[in-house]
Amino acid sequence: MFFLTENYSVVKSTVQLLGMLVVFLLILVAAYYTTRIVGKNQSGFNGNRNLKVLETCRVSPNIVIQIIKAGDKYLLIGVSKERVTFLTELSEKELNHTESQPDMPAEFHSVLEKIISKKDKNG
Repeated sequence: MFFLTENYSVVKSTVQLLGMLVVFLLILVAAYYTTRIVGKNQSGFNGNRNLKVLETCRVSPNIVIQIIKAGDKYLLIGVSKERVTFLTELSEKELNHTESQPDMPAEFHSVLEKIISKKDKNG
């Protein structure tokens, strides 16, 4: 009799453990799909077709200058913590269009070679 209750206790504990694992996996799957849905919805807000930041240059720790394409106009603005200031409108002729992809980081090897060559030139 004692043997049956002991086995029943082990089986009950095992079923509870498996049930908890299933619930945990369901929560993980739900969290994964929820973040994917929220991420897709959030990227829709940033997918502007008429407004694009072309270039950013940091002037100080809290101030940057940006070239923005708004529709068919190019604007130069200054951005700080407190405000955004319109500096000037640029013509397309004034812009230096390069075919490089700004989102792609430079390769480590090429950056290292530039640093070494600058160090060698400076002595």
